[in-house]
Amino acid sequence: NTKRKFYKKMSSGPVCRNGHPVFLMTCKEMAWDKVMKCEACQKNTRFGVMTCKFRCSMDATCEKCERLMQQRQKESELELAAEQVAAPEDAKAGVGVRADQKAAVVRCRVCVTS
Repeated sequence: NTKRKFYKKMSSGPVCRNGHPVFLMTCKEMAWDKVMKCEACQKNTRFGVMTCKFRCSMDATCEKCERLMQQRQKESELELAAEQVAAPEDAKAGVGVRADQKAAVVRCRVCVTS
């Protein structure tokens, strides 16, 4: 609950198996003319591949699945923006502090000498 209130989500979009952000490379950009199977719908395609800049994986994608992925990404960005707008009001209340209580800042420093 606290994590959702005070730490924003990172919306980097789709990632490869190693966590790198992926982007679309069309077959024309790669000078590729062979048919591949789309990883999402398993249909034959010559549209492009989703890959990261390190080329960890190259997953074929068709135009329809690419459009759906972009639409989902836009929707998640809108949800993220809506959550971030609502967060400051929640942050004012403090963690585990009721309305009739006041929050106090406590700072502690421990020094160990030998």
